[in-house]
Amino acid sequence: MFIRDFRRKFLGYDVSVEDYWLHYLEVSFEKSDSDTDHDWFERFIKRRCMDKKTALNWYQAKEVLKQRFDLASQTTPEIWFKNLINFMQDRCETLTQAMYRYRLFSLGAKVNIHDVVSTQLVK
Repeated sequence: MFIRDFRRKFLGYDVSVEDYWLHYLEVSFEKSDSDTDHDWFERFIKRRCMDKKTALNWYQAKEVLKQRFDLASQTTPEIWFKNLINFMQDRCETLTQAMYRYRLFSLGAKVNIHDVVSTQLVK
């Protein structure tokens, strides 16, 4: 989701993401709530880009980001189902955000959300 939104910002301003991604990605990580994420960015993205031999382009960096942050590609349906069973809305989360997260858990667990809702309505 972040990668898609990041790319859309560039498209919206008619700026080439391939040319300017590193600077704006660094700004995004600087604004992160987590120092761990910023440190990860420094080690695995920025440092590699500073070395001409291992420099990443946007497409390679996008894959590195997915490996680190895209939980859907790293998580089994069983783990998603466990998350779905234990689902609770976070205190700082809006209802819309919670429902979006619930939907992601349902998709990851391979549960048809319409079947779940209709089962709950029948009870």
